[in-house]
Amino acid sequence: MSAGNQESYRPDVDGLRAIAVLLVIGFHAGPARVPGGFIGVDIFFVISGYLITGILLRSAQQGTLSLIDFYAGRFRRIVPALALVLSATWVFGWVTFTAEEFRNLGRHLLAGATFTSNLLLWREVGYFDGPAEFKPLLHLWSLGVEEQFYLLWPLLLAALLKRRMPVFQITFCLLILSFALNLLIIGNHAAAAFYLLPTRFWELMCGAVLAYVEITNAAATRSSPTCDPRSQVEKRKRLLRNICAAAGLVLILFSSFGFERKILYPGWFASAPVVGSVLLIRAGPDAWLNRRVFSRKLLVTLGLISYPLYLWHWVLLSIAHIICSGVPTRAVRLSAVAISLVLAYLTWRLVENPIRKTFNRFPANRGRASIAIASGIAILLSIGLVGIATEYKQGFPFRWQMPADFVDRQTKDLSDSNVQGKITLDPVCADLLKNGKRLDFCHQTNPASPTIALFGDSHAQALFPGFAQALSIRGLGAPLLIGQNGCAPMLGVRVHLKGVPDACLESNKLALEIILTSPSIQSVILVSRGPIYVTGKGFGVSQNWVDLMLEPEATEDAPRSTNLLFKEGTSNMISALELAGKRVIFMIDTPELGFLPQECIDRPMKKLFVELRQPCAVAYQDVKTRQSEYRRIIGELAAKHPKIHVFDVSKTLCDANFCSAIVDGHMLYRDGDHLSSFGSEFFGRALSDFYASVGGLTARVK
Repeated sequence: MSAGNQESYRPDVDGLRAIAVLLVIGFHAGPARVPGGFIGVDIFFVISGYLITGILLRSAQQGTLSLIDFYAGRFRRIVPALALVLSATWVFGWVTFTAEEFRNLGRHLLAGATFTSNLLLWREVGYFDGPAEFKPLLHLWSLGVEEQFYLLWPLLLAALLKRRMPVFQITFCLLILSFALNLLIIGNHAAAAFYLLPTRFWELMCGAVLAYVEITNAAATRSSPTCDPRSQVEKRKRLLRNICAAAGLVLILFSSFGFERKILYPGWFASAPVVGSVLLIRAGPDAWLNRRVFSRKLLVTLGLISYPLYLWHWVLLSIAHIICSGVPTRAVRLSAVAISLVLAYLTWRLVENPIRKTFNRFPANRGRASIAIASGIAILLSIGLVGIATEYKQGFPFRWQMPADFVDRQTKDLSDSNVQGKITLDPVCADLLKNGKRLDFCHQTNPASPTIALFGDSHAQALFPGFAQALSIRGLGAPLLIGQNGCAPMLGVRVHLKGVPDACLESNKLALEIILTSPSIQSVILVSRGPIYVTGKGFGVSQNWVDLMLEPEATEDAPRSTNLLFKEGTSNMISALELAGKRVIFMIDTPELGFLPQECIDRPMKKLFVELRQPCAVAYQDVKTRQSEYRRIIGELAAKHPKIHVFDVSKTLCDANFCSAIVDGHMLYRDGDHLSSFGSEFFGRALSDFYASVGGLTARVK
């Protein structure tokens, strides 16, 4: 954003904005080198609150405050570059994206055009959410936060000024309330704290408070005698300004290179870059750092193009990730950054500047402001409608051909499967869940009383549609899907990611209660992504961030290893089910790929960057290594509970060398470990065969 007028323009703030965008780019292009570069967004928030509030307050002082002029200025500043980037992303997606990828892009295109990307991303966070690098418009979440701020804050500030209410006190209270809300919910609702305006509002308010203090002080200074710049008072002030600038830079550098993506953010952590930004801006243009470093022509130029640079860089890096089906080479990432710099400059020079100069050529009036706002809204609505059509038409699958069902069905889950419309909440679950209790899934496809329960985490959920279909075809009874995402069917064990509260202990107890109070359920199949609970770690490059914690139910118990807790918790669950007379079947987890299925897609332009994965399979030796401890534990459980039946799914998929990700041209996986719709049908048939072989409905439950 630009300052309101030349008198208030500060080149050092543009320099700070350049530092912010460079940190974000560094984090996206080389997260190992700039692990905390995401704090650049927080710097942007402070700058936005500072500049926007300054524009509004100066206009109010001069008696020229007009909200319609303000919003017209925002539209002229924001819409042209945004519309260009959104349109270019859609065109590129048309050429290179699969139908499912293009469909998802359509949804994000609509969110980007309506400044609601932060809300969409907050809703998408979950177990089945795809990698962030595969979302070309993910970075627009911060623009959504800023635009929502631009919509609300000017209205509130204008109302406060009109009614002569205490602006500073109210602004400061809003800052404190927002920061407190951020701290309050960060533990249990980390995604909401990260993406939503109420928990980010305090960062923008820090800039707003700073602008108010500066403008108020400036007014007081103008009415006071001018001090001799050689006086001791002025020397102390200069020293203080230099200390403020140095301290601010230290805080920003500490955050940039000391933070890592695993921390719960914003929380308390965000206060460091926010305070650092406030100190740097408060130091003023005369502080040595601001005058000699942040006001350098190169940094100021980067600051001037920082908005289009922010828009372009992530789109190009994300597209590179998509085409390469993973992390691009260093050369590709550097090339994407270089191209984004060129595109940002051209956007600023050929799009932003001409539009700004055209409007500045004429005196401001309400009619011209209304035209600017209406034009911006019309452009964004048009782009939003294209996004709606793209999603509604399922990503226009006719654009280019690939092997049947190779990817277009890989990302579909329970709600999108071929049993959609038949899945209902089980009546028993409906009664027990009335009291505020929660399970991610407790569903059935057959209105008859369930005779078999598929109990587990998201791997059970992915398997259920195909298994239910196979049971229906063979007349083997009515299945019930029950469980919680991220929760293996264990008893007496807490499971959670590092820094996130447990969600499994009570949900597993509730699921067990539902099974035990359903006399029609004769058999229970336990399904989960077992190895991740045994090791606490993911598998493959896209899972390096996983840090899963298992803890005993009683907090005073001595800590034990994750593999031992997995064994104890699973044994406890088997014992509880067997005591109730239920037959227990344990399904050994499907092999994890360790790579994304997209690596096997021969998409346009792909061979310019990377070779296709051949074969599209994971080495059997890697699977054995990954599952060795897990299989050892299953063997011990089978020995301890001789009545359970163990189904080894790898026998239907793996040979001596590889476990394939494709069968008859159909992709079995939707990501590195969850089954696709076809995979659900493939393994569902195999599981139903095993279920029938161990007795099915005809076996007598002892």
